[in-house]
Amino acid sequence: MANIESNTGIYLSSENEKGQGDCSVFSQENVLFGKLRPYLNKVYFAEFNGGCTTEFIVMDSLDETIISNKFLSIFLLLDCVVNQTKYMMTGNTLPRLQTFDIENFIIPIPSKDIQQNIIDMMDKAYKVKKQKEKEAQNLLDSIDDYLFDKLEIKLPIEPENSIENRIFKVGFDDILGDRLDADSYTSYYQNIFEIFEKSVCKFTTLKTITKKIKTGTTPEQKLDAFTTEKEIPFLRNSDIQDGEIIDSKFKYIKNEVEKNLTFSYKNEIIICIAGTIGVSALNRFDRLAINQNVSSLMIDETQININFLIYWLNTKVAISLLKRLASIATIAYVNNPTLLRLQIPLPDINIQNEIADEIKQRRQKAKHLQNKAKLELENAKKDVEKIILGDAYES
Repeated sequence: MANIESNTGIYLSSENEKGQGDCSVFSQENVLFGKLRPYLNKVYFAEFNGGCTTEFIVMDSLDETIISNKFLSIFLLLDCVVNQTKYMMTGNTLPRLQTFDIENFIIPIPSKDIQQNIIDMMDKAYKVKKQKEKEAQNLLDSIDDYLFDKLEIKLPIEPENSIENRIFKVGFDDILGDRLDADSYTSYYQNIFEIFEKSVCKFTTLKTITKKIKTGTTPEQKLDAFTTEKEIPFLRNSDIQDGEIIDSKFKYIKNEVEKNLTFSYKNEIIICIAGTIGVSALNRFDRLAINQNVSSLMIDETQININFLIYWLNTKVAISLLKRLASIATIAYVNNPTLLRLQIPLPDINIQNEIADEIKQRRQKAKHLQNKAKLELENAKKDVEKIILGDAYES
């Protein structure tokens, strides 16, 4: 059905290419089939020539007049294939698929007209998905501008990264008792602080509205704390995406080591303080154990709308200002006293409520578009599966 290269494809062996490791070289219109995490069951149709991959098996149809690579890439994405591969993976630490397993896939070959019809159906589905995802992203991208416009704050344009823009002077009095790294004093940041100071909107710091702050911990390895049972959910900074906590990849910790954990509780704000600095989410779970890369803040909600605050913290400007405060090390890090220095706006509560409601609606609409895009694509895949399997059954 398909010609599959050796386990890691064509090896690069020239002197100039040493050090790149075993690599599969693919050509335009080849099919790339994921063989190990995090690419398992990912399939791509190569749209450019001369690429190289170590995570995918490279496939090429033996005869395009019988079965096209584009059709093959569609078939390999269907649930009937994905469900098979779940039972073929080997290896505990890094599950993978072996090439000889893939070679034994039974691939139906419908007529060329049916293949083309399926290709057209999926091309249309992907186009619709892309359009809805773009609409969703436009909504999300509009949030920062809306928030700043509502607060009557006009931000400076970030300058180009030219030599001229990277050269500036700072007086000794301006840095006395503060940071000494140059990036902290660029004109862009200084302009932001001047705008905040002159703004009609009142500004304060996180410290003034925070009742309690704590940084998480990870249990020592000797405790053998982790379990496959859904006992105590353990949040890492990678579990925060787009301002929300994603629980689908939670790790879990045994109840018996509860005393060794640090917990974040419902309606506390969780902020990444290492690695992905500044990414934040409102904890909507009753209780989460948190790791050392995040801090959890109990906010005084008599002073601020907590949803307004979380939307502010996830603006590009707030994240940029927090990164500015990070220590310079192998991994960027912000300690809690420094985190509490972050400036935040504190407008009239009615304005806070209005902003929070409007952003909530935009985010909900964006999520609806994203979910609809996924659903329409899945429905198209199911329709294709019926056509393919029906055609194979009838033959």
